[in-house]
Amino acid sequence: MGTLAQEIQRKDVIIPIHILVDLKREDIVTTEHIQNISRSGMFIETRETLPIGSSVLLSFVLPDAPRLITVKGEVVWANRTLRHKRSSTLAGMGIRFAEINPEDEELISTFIEKWETGQLQA
Repeated sequence: MGTLAQEIQRKDVIIPIHILVDLKREDIVTTEHIQNISRSGMFIETRETLPIGSSVLLSFVLPDAPRLITVKGEVVWANRTLRHKRSSTLAGMGIRFAEINPEDEELISTFIEKWETGQLQA
């Protein structure tokens, strides 16, 4: 059995993407970068990671999506080491979607399906 990140990766298609996300925790909002997304979560590159188990509110717009997507998420893993020139590992957090409305879930699924079939590029 692997780590949670490995388990998620095994069951979900992970799409590389580079878009902005507003990340809200408590009363603090920061703008970060999504590096990849799946139907169950995303990896956010950030200099400051949050403790595992932290709740966050994420707001972002996917390419080709008609509107802002907002989901509640939970930090499930964190890499606090900044990327070195010889490493492809980014500092950031793995976020699991904890609460997502059906319409936003459908927008994410549609984006992934279009990417998988070559209808758009991330």
